[in-house]
Amino acid sequence: MFLNCHTYYSFKYGTLSPERLLKQAEFLDISRLAITDINNTSGCWETYRLAQNRGIEIAFGVDFRNGSDAKYILLAKDLDGFEEINRHLSEYAHSAKPFPDRAPQCPNTIVIYPFRKDYFFQLKENEFIGVSYTDLNLYLTSVWKNYPEKCVALLSVNFITRKDYQAHRLLRAMDLNSLLTHVDPHEFASHTQVFMPEHVAYEKFARFTYLVDNAKKLLAQCSVKLDFKEPKNKSTFSGNALLDIKMLLEKTEAGAVRRYGSIFPELKTR
Repeated sequence: MFLNCHTYYSFKYGTLSPERLLKQAEFLDISRLAITDINNTSGCWETYRLAQNRGIEIAFGVDFRNGSDAKYILLAKDLDGFEEINRHLSEYAHSAKPFPDRAPQCPNTIVIYPFRKDYFFQLKENEFIGVSYTDLNLYLTSVWKNYPEKCVALLSVNFITRKDYQAHRLLRAMDLNSLLTHVDPHEFASHTQVFMPEHVAYEKFARFTYLVDNAKKLLAQCSVKLDFKEPKNKSTFSGNALLDIKMLLEKTEAGAVRRYGSIFPELKTR
């Protein structure tokens, strides 16, 4: 149901530690949620690890944004989908290019675009429109209402208490190097973006409960399984420890020549 949860790994935006996020989910009897930090996947691993003993299923994703301009959320259906998300994120992070308006072709992911009343386009099979309960009056008269099967409830989570919201506002001012009073309100998340029990979510979407049902169905499609017990590193690279040392020395010497031109005595000693 909760397709867009941010932790403090959403740098200069999020305020919640994975531990606090999960404690609140557990308190409200929420058994499944998606971690979709902004332009970042770092929070997924810690949240997944901590959730194992709480009976909470964690979906992996990313909230892709250019500054405060939300483009789309990508949710991984499985590990292949998570790899696709990371490749897309790395491509744009390394080149410093802005993210495009439309998500890439990632067959093992689910795409959720934020609702905009006057912004209509053809959706692919794995693409959906995320509607917040604060958007419902606009949704009622929008063209998207004619495509109920392609719309989902977008319940974002950024805060638990009022103090979290105030901390968030300060983080945004720091990020923008601005006085708090000078920050455009558009830069802040809504103070309404908190966890709520399932029955409250259905009350918020009372006229359109199918949006919550659709969100739950999407989240049920996302399952990433990780094993933290079995070592993933190889004991040797070549199959022989002595060959590994020989290979490392050869590559070190080749790198030194490339960097310094030759291996002089001082460098050899070092």
